[in-house]
Amino acid sequence: MGYDGTEYSPGALAGIANTLRAASDKVEDGPDSPPTPDAGEVTGDVLRALGVLSGGAAKVVEGLSAASSAVTSNGEIYDANEQNVVADINRLR
Repeated sequence: MGYDGTEYSPGALAGIANTLRAASDKVEDGPDSPPTPDAGEVTGDVLRALGVLSGGAAKVVEGLSAASSAVTSNGEIYDANEQNVVADINRLR
């Protein structure tokens, strides 16, 4: 019987990537911007605060998406390396 590699599950990293992608989609598909508030003298301040929150949400989406892509890419590299190691070890046996 040959060497089968580590106990790594090929679907584990794919599951993590899918979770990150789903979280990104959920944040991105969140509620639309509220209508312009009527806050009297502080309307400008409220609009600036809403802009900061909106910008923060956009950065969260970007970060989750980038993390998902990185996990997917590194999972593919890991899987290829694992297959090469298994083949090399079995060749030495």
